[in-house]
Amino acid sequence: MDLKLYYLIQDVAGIFIGIYGIKLVILGFLHIVKKGFNISKLLFLLADFLIILAGAALAFNEWGIKWWIVCILLILLNRIINSFAYRIKTKIMAGKQSLVK
Repeated sequence: MDLKLYYLIQDVAGIFIGIYGIKLVILGFLHIVKKGFNISKLLFLLADFLIILAGAALAFNEWGIKWWIVCILLILLNRIINSFAYRIKTKIMAGKQSLVK
């Protein structure tokens, strides 16, 4: 078997990205358990699952620029969903503050 360095780099990058995604999902579940459930937290959790998928795409597929592009697109989609969820969260928090006044 011919071991190339770029195979190893892709696998290690995929494993690290996947572990980071798993950590984010666990923290998201803990936050939902402590603070309660709403739509913005669900969107944050969905975006964190995209990080796990990006890591799995790199780790479990053979080397190719296609999988790096898929990984980058999933991470960008994660950022877009996170920014959308943050806007929802700030609107929810603004609504709660107006009810208090």
